Amino acid sequence: MSQYVPATQARKNFFQLLKKASRPGGVVTITHSNLPPVVMMSQEEFEGWMETFDIMSDPQLVAELKAAEEEEGAIPWEDVEKELDLLNKK
Repeated sequence: MSQYVPATQARKNFFQLLKKASRPGGVVTITHSNLPPVVMMSQEEFEGWMETFDIMSDPQLVAELKAAEEEEGAIPWEDVEKELDLLNKK
């Protein structure tokens, strides 16, 4: 789950927030006035999100994964999506 922090507090506790964001699942959302919030997370977490996005945005790859799942009796795609949603909410 993301921790929301105003920018002034983030500036005062920057290194502490870096440590939190560097842990698995550690996400810090920084807010400031009328600007859109900014999210700080580890590079590993970010790359995982990007990889998931790439997979989910490729209809052919999704179709191939679903077909392979049906052939091999793997975990249903809907279960994988639910699990990703749960992980993303942490």
